[in-house]
Amino acid sequence: MCEELEPILRERFSLSEFRPGQKQVIEAVINGRNAIAIFPTGGGKSLCYQLPALLLPGLTIVVSPLMALMRDQVDQLLKRGISAVRLDSSLNHVEVNDSLQQIESGQAKILYVSPERFFNESFRRDVSRWQISLFAIDEAHCISEWGHAFRPDYLKLAQIIGDLNVSSVLALTATATPEVEADIRLQFKVDPKDSVRTPFYRPNLELQFLRCDTPKDRDRELLKSVKRDPHGARIVYVTFQKTSEHVAQWLISEGFSAVAYHAGLENDERAAIQQKFMDGTVAIVVATIAFGMGVDKSDIRHVSHYNPSKSLESYAQEIGRAGRDGLSATCETFLYEPDRITLENFSCGDTPTLENLHDLIDIIAHQPKIFFISYYSLAYQLDVRDIVVRTVLTYLELDGYIESTTSRYDSYEFKALVSSSTILSGTPTSERRFVIELMSMAVKKKIWHDLKITPAIMRLRCERGAIIEMIDRFARNGWWEVRASGVMHGFNLLKPIAEVKSIARDLYKRFQKRESQEALRVQRVFDLATSKTCQSRVLSKYFGDVIDKRCGTCSVCKKQPLIAMSSTLPNHLGDSAIRYLDEAIAKKPDRLQSVRQKARFLCGLSSPGFLVGRVTKLDGYGCCSELPFTFVFNSLK
Repeated sequence: MCEELEPILRERFSLSEFRPGQKQVIEAVINGRNAIAIFPTGGGKSLCYQLPALLLPGLTIVVSPLMALMRDQVDQLLKRGISAVRLDSSLNHVEVNDSLQQIESGQAKILYVSPERFFNESFRRDVSRWQISLFAIDEAHCISEWGHAFRPDYLKLAQIIGDLNVSSVLALTATATPEVEADIRLQFKVDPKDSVRTPFYRPNLELQFLRCDTPKDRDRELLKSVKRDPHGARIVYVTFQKTSEHVAQWLISEGFSAVAYHAGLENDERAAIQQKFMDGTVAIVVATIAFGMGVDKSDIRHVSHYNPSKSLESYAQEIGRAGRDGLSATCETFLYEPDRITLENFSCGDTPTLENLHDLIDIIAHQPKIFFISYYSLAYQLDVRDIVVRTVLTYLELDGYIESTTSRYDSYEFKALVSSSTILSGTPTSERRFVIELMSMAVKKKIWHDLKITPAIMRLRCERGAIIEMIDRFARNGWWEVRASGVMHGFNLLKPIAEVKSIARDLYKRFQKRESQEALRVQRVFDLATSKTCQSRVLSKYFGDVIDKRCGTCSVCKKQPLIAMSSTLPNHLGDSAIRYLDEAIAKKPDRLQSVRQKARFLCGLSSPGFLVGRVTKLDGYGCCSELPFTFVFNSLK
């Protein structure tokens, strides 16, 4: 097959030659070996699975956490005449059924899905029937628990892949340090010779860092930059959704073409903004990190960080969207010291209390051998974030206490698209009584019907699979539009969890270590900004790429180094902060029991318990947001 690579590259992808590393990765996977592609943002990772998909006999599955990337890549492939489909939450039942039919018939060669979908019971039944020649994992750095974007579900992909008997696996990432690369190799059993890392350094990117002592200084510097090139394509990255709206409106008032982009917008609105940016209708997108993944616009001349990135990995991804045409592009960061505190405080938001961890582990310890739980319900019950529940359960699974099985849904909602008589006439006589009873159990709302699965099983005295199969069939036939809710994650209890206190203490230390690492990632961004040596060399070395000369274009090389930044802390918390806290405790004593909860209140770090208890609405919430969480926490001890 290797002799077919160049002709396919020219004829199907309109490319004259491979980029560095691409051919080596492609040859590995088409020969049935697992591989890793560590290419910088814009380095051509997607070709490493798209081209093999045309040569391999079965289906290529691409796992990605990014819905926008899935949609964009499928659209691009269809324009090239390559059959690709996606399954994500934005699709309606007709679109989902169409995608599944294309896969079943062999028409679709590539399927894009999120990692979470592999814990959907219906999808797991479907995928077990398919011939999977290549399993590609995008953003593969998410598998490393010490990486910058750890996602517990990624750790389970290796087991799932083994169950599916996949021919070869391809892990792709732009931001794997050597340590994270080693984690990926271990999880997916990749031979070192098939882990391909291409140079990180891109000489056309000019890294510039500017110190701003006040917010007005930052606005003034951004405005000066935009005026130098008012029509050049630019992404302005910010931390908060409200900041994106504010900065975009301000730039518009100054006469520039700008638009805000963030996760709070509807899917269609985000897609429209992205398209306007791609075709040049809008020059400036002021965005949170929700924007940029999968955006392959070659002529972005500026990436401006109004607020700094939370890590060097994020920074590398974000600046990597500039200058993909090889021409000079400026990547500027405006450094305002309070932003450091904001980012460091974010790193403290996920850390649970020791008591929370003990309660969570104790709940799991008292489950039956086969059990189902809701991450969402546990998060609100224990006042910890959803990611904490997922992570703790993943740790318990890695330590051999539990084993994850497929997820299931606690209830299904359906909207009838045809009459009941049409459904019954299309149902075999032997099944009609079952269908009538099943439909009679659904509670009618305004438009949708709500069907609770567990009561239905008990009343009908049947297996769960019989009900789910019937629901799936009605959806495939176009009789019902179906949406699932109340996802319940399945587990087997493999051995007793006897030492609950000891396990909780160990996991608490693990979370504390991760919190410290996240704070260190923020510090590294500021260390890069205030470096006294070539910043391009410092950044490249972090990602395992040693360049032997100065770039000549960064702030240091242009003799514009920054003075190290620092902030002065008060001797103690102010009286007003203590008064606000006392008043909040009097109103919500059950929500503000631990020192960590109290510190979160003062620093403005929300939690599930704060939201359900409306703690975020109390006076004084966030009154210490410009102080480090660790300072506030220690002051309250």
